Parts: sequence; C-alpha cells; structure tokens
Amino acid sequence: VRVDWVILACNNAQPLLTFTKYDTSSDLVLPFAESLHNQGCSVTGGYVYRGMALADLHAVYFFGDWCNGIVWTSYRDSAQNWQTQVFTDTEYNISSLGEDDNGEL
Repeated sequence: VRVDWVILACNNAQPLLTFTKYDTSSDLVLPFAESLHNQGCSVTGGYVYRGMALADLHAVYFFGDWCNGIVWTSYRDSAQNWQTQVFTDTEYNISSLGEDDNGEL
C-alpha cells in the first residue's frame, strides 16, 4: 500500500512536506483555521473536547498561543462553516494542552 502523506499549512493548502508511506489520502483534513501574525506568534496545537462536564463544548477544538496566552476555539456553526474565536485570555505561556481519560481538558 502506498500513500503520499502531505502536511499542509494555511488555507492556501500548499504542501510543506511530502512523505510517502501509507495510503490515507481519504483521511486528510484540510486546514480550517489560520492564525494571523498580529494575533500571536506561536500556536500550540490542542484537542477536540470530548468530555461530559461541558456539553455545549462537545466537538470544539481548543488551541492556544504561547506568546500571548490566548486560548482559541474552532467549531462548525449550524451552516457547517468553521468559526474561530477567543475562548479565554490567560497570563500564561501555553506550551501544551492535556486531556484526561474522560476527555476533559
């Protein structure tokens, strides 16, 4: 089985790196959010919320910025369009996010 694994960045979907190993092209998810330079300097990837404590946040993707401490969320609205917004502004340098066994962040 052969796959061209392409890592994409930004909404222009230009490949940064191509790695051939397994065929997973049908599983690729194109970028849905783009951070502008005036919004931060170092995006820290996150998690899709799968917990039970906050039902309104189910399937919302959380990520943050190391430089300004902002935590962002991305989610699909009722028209299935991606929306990205500030969730909270912290005073921390966010270097990682974590998830427990129950899907709580």
